[in-house]
Amino acid sequence: MTAAASPARRSRPSLWWLLGPVAVFLVTLVVSGFMFLRLLELGKTDAVVPVDGVSHDVQVDPDRDRMIWVALDAPTPECEVREAASGERVQLHRVTITTTRDDGTGSQSGRWRFDPGSGNLAVTCSGGAVGGSADIGPAVTFQTMLTDFAPWFVLAMLLSLVWIGWLVAILIKYAKRTEELPPAPVWSRPA
Repeated sequence: MTAAASPARRSRPSLWWLLGPVAVFLVTLVVSGFMFLRLLELGKTDAVVPVDGVSHDVQVDPDRDRMIWVALDAPTPECEVREAASGERVQLHRVTITTTRDDGTGSQSGRWRFDPGSGNLAVTCSGGAVGGSADIGPAVTFQTMLTDFAPWFVLAMLLSLVWIGWLVAILIKYAKRTEELPPAPVWSRPA
């Protein structure tokens, strides 16, 4: 009988093969984190205005439309918003769909949407709940969700599919490798 060759060891995937999926996974985490931070930004409050019939000077971010938020169970106050410098009245648009958020103290409903102009405003709210307040924060609209979150969500999902697919391809490639079998033993018969 001849000596059998020792079986060849299965080679393991190179670390370089795993570097690609890991890099894509990390980019996916960064994109998802960015999307989460953008979502948190929608819940912030720029200013709190007492519902007392007195004009209050507030400063808000002028980057996008703002919304007046009040407690979900409170009556809708009548609010007037003016440019602080010129006194020009800012047009308020009643929110036609139910828009709610939780500000940490309770649920709020978006009642009025407006373009903040310069961001320096004089806001007067009256006729709501006694001792109540109105918060001014970013407006949440279908357009906001579509332009701010849909592209990032799609990108995060595509990147997730890429890194999972890449990882599965590597696993399949190395799982299907066949070991080189040693040659069959040669038996010799006595003559």
